[in-house]
Amino acid sequence: NTLSNEAIIEVLMTELLPSAVPAFKHAQVVDSHVQRYPGAVTWFSPGSFNSRPPLQTSVSNLVCAGDWVRMGDREHGAK
Repeated sequence: NTLSNEAIIEVLMTELLPSAVPAFKHAQVVDSHVQRYPGAVTWFSPGSFNSRPPLQTSVSNLVCAGDWVRMGDREHGAK
C-alpha cells in the first residue's frame, strides 16, 4: 500500500520533522515535491545483522562500505 504524495508530506510535517526538531511543528509547507526511487532503499530483515560483513577487513588498507555492512557504533536499527 503506497502513500500518496500528500500523505508523505503530511507524515513528514506532522510526525517526522517535529520529532527531530520540535520547532518544525509550526513550519508551513510553501512548495513540495516527492521523488520516488523504487528499489533504492535496502530493507534488512530481523536478524540479518550477523550475516552482514563488518567495516574492517583482514586487509589493512581495505574497508567495506555501504548500507549492507555492519557499522559498529554507527549502526542503524537493523539489529
